[in-house]
Amino acid sequence: MKEILEELSWNLGNISKLCLSLAENQNITSLNNKILRDKKEEVINNKTEIVDKKEEVINNKTETVDKKEEVINNEIETVDKKEEIINNKTETVDKKEEIINNNEITVEKVRKVLAEKSKNGKTEEVKGLLMKFGANKLSKVKKEDFREIILEAEKL
Repeated sequence: MKEILEELSWNLGNISKLCLSLAENQNITSLNNKILRDKKEEVINNKTEIVDKKEEVINNKTETVDKKEEVINNEIETVDKKEEIINNKTETVDKKEEIINNNEITVEKVRKVLAEKSKNGKTEEVKGLLMKFGANKLSKVKKEDFREIILEAEKL
């Protein structure tokens, strides 16, 4: 009986040690599970941050594209306005050309056109135009060149 009691005592001691070891393993497992949950939460938070940053980048790029589209539309509008101005100037030149072709051109008319151009800051261009027709002043220009001089002056 004593032997049985000793064996039982020894078995109880081993069972006690096993229980302590089991409890310790459960604590370690519990701690590992908590660490794992915390790491998973950290990964989820990091991925959420990354998604938020990517969304911010996409929004910024969309905003940039919108601004570039606005600039392009403004440039197109500017080109359209310049085209309209050119068309209006072409019409004006055509009308003046028609008037010139229908009227006799006098030296006074040529002087008036050249004076207007000179007054508008085109003095050097007016001098160059006279030189093109072989004259350094209007009185030296041939009468048959008056029409051409006025047409050229209108382009200045």
